Amino acid sequence: RGDGFPFWNNLTRHEPVRIAVTMPITSRGDVRGGVEGMRLFKSFLPSFLRTSFPTAFPCVFEFWVAYDLGDALLDSPQGKAAFEQFFFDRTRSINHGALSCGNHSASCISLKMRRFNNAHTLTALWNGLNEEAYQRGAHYFFMPNDDLLLITPHWPAVFMEILAGSPVFPNLGVTGPMDAVSGRGDMPSMPFIHRTHLDIFGGQTLPISFQNWYNDIWLGNVYRPFLACSMAPSVRALN
Repeated sequence: RGDGFPFWNNLTRHEPVRIAVTMPITSRGDVRGGVEGMRLFKSFLPSFLRTSFPTAFPCVFEFWVAYDLGDALLDSPQGKAAFEQFFFDRTRSINHGALSCGNHSASCISLKMRRFNNAHTLTALWNGLNEEAYQRGAHYFFMPNDDLLLITPHWPAVFMEILAGSPVFPNLGVTGPMDAVSGRGDMPSMPFIHRTHLDIFGGQTLPISFQNWYNDIWLGNVYRPFLACSMAPSVRALN
């Protein structure tokens, strides 16, 4: 396995692995601090940058961010531009480091922002983001909250190897970090899945009847009977 992949990856055929980080966000409660005060920039992104790089294999992290129509900060050309600029300012050092994500020609981190008109549910936002990322060829999907703190380094390779070793079929199942706050070791509160899941469910990640609850429970229940709901005990996070 001299190519640096954590397992023999016949999906990408030595192209960079594309990991979509899909995340509904809101400026509610953060308006006074501007985009700099948003939870994504205070919590998730700093911990992501600390724990995700460098990678031993070629990969690209594609951030897909959803916000609602009427968001006080983001739903304007100025607010959206300010968010994008601050995001790229914070990730510039990674994107300019050729060895940060496997020494390939593409940027290590990209950003796509999507406005949803009156979605009202986290489920609808995650379904919409994941479906578009899936249609555009993403291989893996990580679904964290914007205030998640990642603690353990090199988590992408751990998650990918767990899914590749699924007892049912390679890449079939769900994994994720161990979250001490949720108190559950068998429920993917921050799921990491492969595009195989969306292949099976017609491009959809979660049942559209759900709103803001039961998403992680449903994913766990789908795969647990097949022993394919496998949390990563070595990967810690705080939600």
